[in-house]
Amino acid sequence: MNLKDRNFAENLLKQLFIGSSLYGLEFGVGPGSIKIRFIHQKPLEHQPFTLWVNMESKWAVFKEDPMYSQEIPTISEEEMFQNIIELRRKKVVNVSIGEKVPHLLIQFEDGKTLYVNGHHDQFECWQAGDDDGDGWLVVAVPGDDIAFWEPED
Repeated sequence: MNLKDRNFAENLLKQLFIGSSLYGLEFGVGPGSIKIRFIHQKPLEHQPFTLWVNMESKWAVFKEDPMYSQEIPTISEEEMFQNIIELRRKKVVNVSIGEKVPHLLIQFEDGKTLYVNGHHDQFECWQAGDDDGDGWLVVAVPGDDIAFWEPED
């Protein structure tokens, strides 16, 4: 993973997500696949600013700070979703990306951390962006790399 791209993507995600709160989820088509939504309650533009993270690889919520190579425990799908539900309305206080593999860590005000695996040889593991479809997008791509797209305007 290119260090410059990693740092840019991490700083972008920090700028977008810190201060937002988790407010919703959509179930994906496969086991464990889920899209979670965030919102900034008091945006500068006086309109809700919505964000999302689509998780297509293994993920978990940890009560303590996980390491970037954290082993993801095997739990039921119901337990996984319950862990996300317990984060509802909690504010994001930090976002980070692994240095060699683009694992995504989102830390919440209650001390819990959402850890999303960023390693797969063939598929994207996660995507994160804003909700209007024409804005920022950060993606953990195959081969332990990170990619991002910026708004056209």
